[in-house]
Amino acid sequence: MTYDSLEQMAETLVNPVFVIAGMLSLGLMVMTCSAATEAEVQRVTAADVTGPDGIVYPLFTFAGVTGGIPNTPVVVQASDHGLPRDEKTDASKAIQAALDEAGSRGGGAVLLPKGRYVIDQTLRLTRDGVVLRGEDRADVVLLPRFEGTKVSDHSNNLISIERAENPLRLDVALTEGLQRGQTEIPVPEASRFEVGQRVVLTALPPPEAVALLSPSGLEHITKGTYGSIYSYQHFVIKEVTSKGVLVDRPVRLNLPMAQKPFLRRVDLVRGCGIENLTIAQEVERKDIHGISLNSTADCWIKDVTMTKIGDWPVGVGRSMNFEIRGSDFNESRSLGGARAYFGVSFSSDGLIDDCRINHFRHFSIQLAANGNVIRNCDLNNVDVNFHFHWPYENLIENCRVDATPGPDPDTKSRGSYGYGIYTPDSEGGDHNPAGPRNTFYNNTFISDWDGVMLGGGSTLETIVAYNLFDAKRSTGAVIKPGSDGTVLFGNTFILRDPHRRRMMHKYGHPRPQTLIGAVIFPGGPPARIRVENNLFYGAPVEGLFGVGTPAVESGNRVVLPWTGPAGSAPVGTVSLAGEWNVRETVRLEAAPSPDQLHADPSASEKTLALVSTEDMEADWDTVTFPQMLVGPVVDWKNFDGELVARRTFDLPETLRGRDLNLSLGVIDDHDTTWINGVEVGSTKGPDGWKTVRNYQVPTALLKAEGNVIVIRMWDSFGGGGMAGIPEDLWIGPEGSEQHMNLPSEISRIAPPVPSLFEWQKSSQTNAKR
Repeated sequence: MTYDSLEQMAETLVNPVFVIAGMLSLGLMVMTCSAATEAEVQRVTAADVTGPDGIVYPLFTFAGVTGGIPNTPVVVQASDHGLPRDEKTDASKAIQAALDEAGSRGGGAVLLPKGRYVIDQTLRLTRDGVVLRGEDRADVVLLPRFEGTKVSDHSNNLISIERAENPLRLDVALTEGLQRGQTEIPVPEASRFEVGQRVVLTALPPPEAVALLSPSGLEHITKGTYGSIYSYQHFVIKEVTSKGVLVDRPVRLNLPMAQKPFLRRVDLVRGCGIENLTIAQEVERKDIHGISLNSTADCWIKDVTMTKIGDWPVGVGRSMNFEIRGSDFNESRSLGGARAYFGVSFSSDGLIDDCRINHFRHFSIQLAANGNVIRNCDLNNVDVNFHFHWPYENLIENCRVDATPGPDPDTKSRGSYGYGIYTPDSEGGDHNPAGPRNTFYNNTFISDWDGVMLGGGSTLETIVAYNLFDAKRSTGAVIKPGSDGTVLFGNTFILRDPHRRRMMHKYGHPRPQTLIGAVIFPGGPPARIRVENNLFYGAPVEGLFGVGTPAVESGNRVVLPWTGPAGSAPVGTVSLAGEWNVRETVRLEAAPSPDQLHADPSASEKTLALVSTEDMEADWDTVTFPQMLVGPVVDWKNFDGELVARRTFDLPETLRGRDLNLSLGVIDDHDTTWINGVEVGSTKGPDGWKTVRNYQVPTALLKAEGNVIVIRMWDSFGGGGMAGIPEDLWIGPEGSEQHMNLPSEISRIAPPVPSLFEWQKSSQTNAKR
């Protein structure tokens, strides 16, 4: 039986959506935990392994190219096909001819000699076993140009590994539901399948997950687009039985018949690779993408350097057992939302190892991606983001992730969310929750904001173990309702400013500024939460947990408490938190068009007239800042527009005659700010909604009493207002922010084994002997 809505979904994304897109000096504190013997390794299901620490982890040993990346022999020299060498003439036709010849020979490597080659059309590997290999990584350079080409966002790929056609497509509904750990899948007329074929198991989301979806998420479900997929696990058929098929790896999700599970037979291009070359985009185009793996099995990217690609560097879609190894991906030319992603979607059991990924928006794992392992990678100015629609049971281990913005304006505007670990919540529009059992083991996360932000919904049984989190501001972890079964075990949290928050509405609480703790449960602790054996540097003295205590809590230790006051400005500054006079000057009844989403028309004449008004007129309203504006005075939850906020302040003698810093926290979206009628700062652009405002105020502008500060706020989409906390609003000496004095060395809890992935593989190998 074929489901029409799911068929429609599958055809919607012919190409993969590319939305997967110096370490701290640490001492070691070894945890008292001995490695488990082989006999002690217990499996809860065939899809689980009890680790040496007693935690039940998913089984990740299927990740990577089956049998490892082969050394494919060279069968074609690209130079034999009239390869141009002048850096002006398009070389793509000659290279494509060489790739096609290798395919017609049954596979083999195409050797590309040293040189720089202009590329004006996509290079396609569509036949099994074809490899594009450079003679020398540094001296074989592909120069994507695509002169005269204008195509859709998701098809302008420099290199695409994909099957040209899919003649074996077949969808068959299951006759029974499935349990996690099964390896036999019941289907009618199983004889339509054959041993060795690749299949995909897919299904609708469970009703409890659907109930939590936002309206846009529900629209995806009802229309049958990609939001309708919950499971997307690949298998190889080992045996055909009278009841169905036996597959080569255990099922990862419980899939009752109510979720309409079905098995899809697919034809995947196999054994293709890109090796040992450099991709360097030198033209200023933002519609050029890097490498696409679409509907592939056992394909790879190895020893590749990519620099300043127009948009997405790598997109993996509908693929199994892929591998990306020993490669560097540096910078995108694109900025802002839905751009500059390194992404994995609808793909399972991939391995990304020993890679460096710099200056992109998100490393995005999404759209039912499962069983993938990301390890030994260094991510700079990019966040790890389980972006939307049920990614489940993926492992990130031994990585260094710096999710903070880079030092230059272009890097900042790429839009990392700034959290160490981020999974979206059920109220996030298209960004619906992640799935169960995603695992983070022995990583270092450096973040502007909370170390962990778990969005709830279907984000179940997330395992966060033996990581170090260095959070410049805010808490160690925020765990929202629905994140049942979360495990925080053996982590080290450094909280440099635990009272400072990012966007107040991110916390899902009516008064988020009141949330205090190193681990916060905004809606109360979800069920079965375990918080054990963690170290905290900078935990608030008010308490370790905010809004309730987890079901299991033991062995946590505060090494260095945070002693700064909560709810007040830094010592020696003048607080600007409290009542402000406000007046709405422009109201947008209709939402702006997508191309105007981040646009700011500049201050209206009405606003400019209010900047220089000395007398406070009687018809100004009063609002207590900071807050997001969702009340009766201004409701930026339901419409957008322009607002003028104004208040006066006096300076104590200690601050007179000095240049000062004006701290306003985050203003959503844009602002222009005046003091005593003179503009002192303005922040606009696609990242204005999350940028912390600090403006320099020269002493010549200030007086002892009656200083007037006027802020013009412009909200162009979503909610708006002052999104910080009371500690954010002040004027005083530069550097007045409160910071914790950390010891020169930080003790970190060592994991019982350095690599969960390698330990599982070794345990599995020993068990087979």
